[in-house]
Amino acid sequence: MREKAFFEFEERNIEFHTIIAQATRNPLLAFTIESEIDLLFTLKSKIIVPEIDCLRQALVGHHKILKYLKIRDAEKAEAQMSKHIKDLERYLVSRGINIEEV
Repeated sequence: MREKAFFEFEERNIEFHTIIAQATRNPLLAFTIESEIDLLFTLKSKIIVPEIDCLRQALVGHHKILKYLKIRDAEKAEAQMSKHIKDLERYLVSRGINIEEV
């Protein structure tokens, strides 16, 4: 069940990040983000299947990012995106994954 939830979440996760990247109307940024997301998905699916709490935390982060984007608060959206990345980094480190080597 945990793996099924992970793969279902990752489908939506990739879609979420792709939509935001495309919304920038910067093709280079969109390509870069899509490449990074694909790499992260491959990495996460091979190394670790995150706990459901990690997926929930990411989803909450996505909702906050989207909220700030909708109200055009770039500063808060950027801060939330940074927090989202740091949360993932902390989770990976807590699972013994050295992100510097990945």
